Amino acid sequence: MLQALHTDHNYARSSSNGRGDTTQRKCNSIEGASTLHSLTSKSFYCHLGSITLSTGTHLPARANLNHSNHIMLPITGSITYENQSDILEARAGHTGILLSNAKFMSKTINYSGINVCFDNAQLTKMAKIMMRTQETVDINFFNERHLPLNAHPTFSFDMTLRHLHNVIMTNHAHPEILRLLGMEELFYRYIVFLLKPELLPPVFGSEALVRPHSQGGSKIDVVCDYILANLRGVITLSDLEAHSGLSVRTLQYQFKKRFHCTPVEWIRKERLKIVYLELLAPENKSTTIFCIALRCGFNHAGEFSKQFGLQYGASPSEVRSRGY
Repeated sequence: MLQALHTDHNYARSSSNGRGDTTQRKCNSIEGASTLHSLTSKSFYCHLGSITLSTGTHLPARANLNHSNHIMLPITGSITYENQSDILEARAGHTGILLSNAKFMSKTINYSGINVCFDNAQLTKMAKIMMRTQETVDINFFNERHLPLNAHPTFSFDMTLRHLHNVIMTNHAHPEILRLLGMEELFYRYIVFLLKPELLPPVFGSEALVRPHSQGGSKIDVVCDYILANLRGVITLSDLEAHSGLSVRTLQYQFKKRFHCTPVEWIRKERLKIVYLELLAPENKSTTIFCIALRCGFNHAGEFSKQFGLQYGASPSEVRSRGY
């Protein structure tokens, strides 16, 4: 299921501008404090398969909240969560936080960010694919903790997060685009790295992963056969990884070497070939161009037309006219 919606949240703001001890801060919550002033915070929610994303901006506010298992990833400002034993702060450019089912009081300082609610079983499955193992994967979902966003010397979670945020906001009116871009899979990979950062060095620093596999050619043939057999459905990098036994980095390397493009680009080119042939077929004369594109795996008319023109130097309607 894929859907998007906007909601308004009513919070409360303290007139003390954040000054005071811990007891006073806890009293300045929603429950009946006379010094509070109401405000509205807007959020955008998007459901991508088993992941729920929410992104938005919150003015300085305090609220008592019960949270399910999720991760807070800041874009600007900061947000602090407190319970009886912990104080956790998500701060833009520095740290995100993992929250479990505990009750927290939140306090924001002109905060905007992405909240990611995820499915533990799906995350474990993704971790096994990335680690190429069927053994039990040890991932701690339940201890609230900080998640460093720039702990790795060659990879910035913060920069990646900002890119994903821009993609979400750009396509918020067309959530089906986010599905086509593989955002669910992308966020699961991102979360695995956040929770198990020890996986990053071999992925981003090991030369072994970018060298051709001794069986690379034959395995790429198998991958291509799999793609061609499933072109009309959804194909993710995880599918290719699981089917071939090769890492994403190795797949990218092998496709660049053999086809001079990425696996995703190769999939698009092959889908466009099917569209081209179907546009020329007389039996499709009464079928709209976009319906043909849809059944060949394209969900966005504008992007489909753009890519079709780049590949064939003509619009879909021009190609169709040649067949009649």
